[in-house]
Amino acid sequence: MPKASIIIRAKNEEQWIKHCLRLIHAQTMQDFEIVLVDNRSEDATVDVARRIGIDKLITIAEFLPGRAINQGIAESSGDYLIILSAHCVPKDERWLETLLASCEEPQTAGVYGRQIPVSFTPDSDKRDLLITFGLDRRLQIKDYFFHNANSVVRRDVWERFPFDNDVTNIEDRIWAKEVISAGYQIVYEPDAVVYHHHGIHHDLDLDRARDTVSILQGIESPGDMSGLPETMAPDNVGVAAIAPVVGEVLEREGELRLNNLIADLRTCRYVGAVYVFSESAQVKEVAERAGARFIERPSHLYPPNGTIEDVLAYALRAVEDGGDYPDVVLYANCLFLERPRGFFDTLVEEIQYKGLDTVFGGYPDYDNYWRESPEHGFEIIGDGMKPRLTKRPLYRALYGLGTVATAPQIRSGSMVGQRVGIVPISDGRHTVKVDPYA
Repeated sequence: MPKASIIIRAKNEEQWIKHCLRLIHAQTMQDFEIVLVDNRSEDATVDVARRIGIDKLITIAEFLPGRAINQGIAESSGDYLIILSAHCVPKDERWLETLLASCEEPQTAGVYGRQIPVSFTPDSDKRDLLITFGLDRRLQIKDYFFHNANSVVRRDVWERFPFDNDVTNIEDRIWAKEVISAGYQIVYEPDAVVYHHHGIHHDLDLDRARDTVSILQGIESPGDMSGLPETMAPDNVGVAAIAPVVGEVLEREGELRLNNLIADLRTCRYVGAVYVFSESAQVKEVAERAGARFIERPSHLYPPNGTIEDVLAYALRAVEDGGDYPDVVLYANCLFLERPRGFFDTLVEEIQYKGLDTVFGGYPDYDNYWRESPEHGFEIIGDGMKPRLTKRPLYRALYGLGTVATAPQIRSGSMVGQRVGIVPISDGRHTVKVDPYA
């Protein structure tokens, strides 16, 4: 029987569960089991969790926090019950050992640990996390604040005081009030730290939050304000580059462009493998000779059928079928004649450190543009006749120059998500490409 049972609650947490589980498996204390309570995730959460390693899976149809925890605990066997959200990532390998060490006194019902933001956490949420979770260890005999994103409770206490099955939130504080009223104590352990990308409060004044964060930045450790879990840093995420090629590469210039693109992708410090996607045997020969892997284009995606999003989604499935599970997909084509130095590296750094869905190159344009409107004939786009110095530019998307997107975003069938970043391309040479149909 394991000493500890780690109960992880999840719904559509593919982006985070990998990092959460990797850090759990790296802990100094290894006498535990992992129970995943999944609320019918529609992404690859469960597949990723199984691949990295869990002991039990419980699937629930309706999520209520206390009920989900109770169901996970009921299927577990450890004396200590660690409760963790799937999007919380332990900061170091001593997280579990530290959490458990504070829970061994008989009068201690439970322990909760510190939560810190990541680099792309909004200011309002950074404020909440840094104010709420301080650096001093606390013994609580009256205060019943408790937080189940990162906590441990003793099984013998839970058997007397299970979590409320019916409340929609703050099941942790309701439980803490019960156990404190019964004579137990709660411990806050600041050395048991997890990254938690969103905050714990609602109805926020964003301007006030921004001011508060500005002050906190002057007194907090820089790593606590702008950090990332180690496994999410650009050097440690999996990046697969996919380069679709339209038709044959018959002329010498076409073969040279493809070779140059593969070479650029292979020298990107973050790219693990380069895949060329085509129906052409000649392209396959050129690609493999240049050190790239080949994915054969199916007939239903022959030009002009299928969008680039269809192509990337199909290619990602093929990559994963081959045993490679990238976090990020980098798309580029060989039609562009020249790229900025280090451009691919910049794309990957932007998407990781800013927590975006998609990042691509864009050419800033200050000219005046109009579009046809069914109601008004024509309508102006952008800031019109304002002086250039006061205008906001329009950006011409250069997707084929280079675009990165998270694997879940590509798998959804849409390359561009809600959270978008654009790397400005100011040199016109980098916008020039050949016409594949010329």
